[in-house]
Amino acid sequence: MHRVAQGQGQGVGGRLLDAATEWICGTGRTPVLDEDDRDGVAHAVYLRKGWRIVGEARFDWQQAGAPPVRLMVLPS
Repeated sequence: MHRVAQGQGQGVGGRLLDAATEWICGTGRTPVLDEDDRDGVAHAVYLRKGWRIVGEARFDWQQAGAPPVRLMVLPS
């Protein structure tokens, strides 16, 4: 999920995240995500909604010197 500046702060991303995690949980799976948030806005939303960091990773698609991607899970 990517955001656009015009929609920031209106709760749209949080509602989309809630709908996606509700669907995933309804299938008996555990929601996970790879978070590549440069400004911390999305990270704060995930933490507020109960997501937990379980690790970090670097991927081939990242630019040199970019911070690692946070690996997150939503505990049941």
